[in-house]
Amino acid sequence: MNKLLFVTALCLIPASAFADEILTWRHVQHASIYQSVEVGNITGHTLNVYRMPGLATFPDGHVATTELAGSSDTANGGGGIQGYLVLHDKEGDLWLKWSGTVSSDGLRKGTFTAMGGTGRFAGTKGEGTFEGRGTGIGPNAMAYIDNKIILTK
Repeated sequence: MNKLLFVTALCLIPASAFADEILTWRHVQHASIYQSVEVGNITGHTLNVYRMPGLATFPDGHVATTELAGSSDTANGGGGIQGYLVLHDKEGDLWLKWSGTVSSDGLRKGTFTAMGGTGRFAGTKGEGTFEGRGTGIGPNAMAYIDNKIILTK
């Protein structure tokens, strides 16, 4: 009787419950395009738009590329950041939308949402977090970011 209940319970669990995947990687990026506009209400308040290509490394040793397009609203090096990241992996592309904060000491942290993808990431959804450090905001900015996301199909 117990075996029958267990098998019946397994059949009632949605298939997506078995499809969760935890994806972790570190990407290192640099500002290739950077535009800034001084707001003017206080010294050091700027609106910024940037593009940061980079490399992603995974725990199993393989490498992928990343393309980040973002914006920030900062005062003296700290404030809100947001944008999009595309992870170009050998098995498909994953699109992420992110938002968070950057502090004047270079700490970057926040959350992101998977928006879908191609290949093994087709139909993927998920949410995750990121945290890293960099050289600040600006035309020569460089950063490393550690990422973790739980993906579902």
